Amino acid sequence: MWGDTALRNYGSRQIAAIAIKMALTETREEETELKSLYAKQDIKTAAVDCGGEF
Repeated sequence: MWGDTALRNYGSRQIAAIAIKMALTETREEETELKSLYAKQDIKTAAVDCGGEF
């Protein structure tokens, strides 16, 4: 799922924190900025917009 470099350089708590930050983005622009930031650190991310009211 993550690049080999990310697995060597980051612990599971750090990766979990990144996942939470991605989940809490309020706009697609913010999501895109975070994805770009993490990509530069060799961390692959993904996000899904479920939409609607929960």
